[in-house]
Amino acid sequence: MDTLLTQLERRFIYLRYTGACNVMTDNKKETDVWHVVKTKYEFFNAVISGDKRFEIRKDDRDYRVGDFLSQNELSCDGLITGRSVVHQIIYKLEATAETNSYGLLSGFCILGLSDEITRNFK
Repeated sequence: MDTLLTQLERRFIYLRYTGACNVMTDNKKETDVWHVVKTKYEFFNAVISGDKRFEIRKDDRDYRVGDFLSQNELSCDGLITGRSVVHQIIYKLEATAETNSYGLLSGFCILGLSDEITRNFK
């Protein structure tokens, strides 16, 4: 069974590999929550051009306003390309009984994204 330190080391190595760890290192707070996700290339290009300022995601990561979303581009072959971009979540619309789902499937959400914070194109 992995120790907590080993788990943290593995997470750091993953974040370093994906490029998310070297983002905002001077301003990063311990309380910041980061979600590292994969994004298909056709959607990733719309995100980096600024045309797509939202994400429709399965709500399985406890996304919250103020969290950071690091998106890693997936090629058409399903491989991580090394390009990534970071945004802050500024709005969340989720399907609930009170909201009558707004056309969302149960368990999904729409995340509004801030201006791009940084990008990493290897």
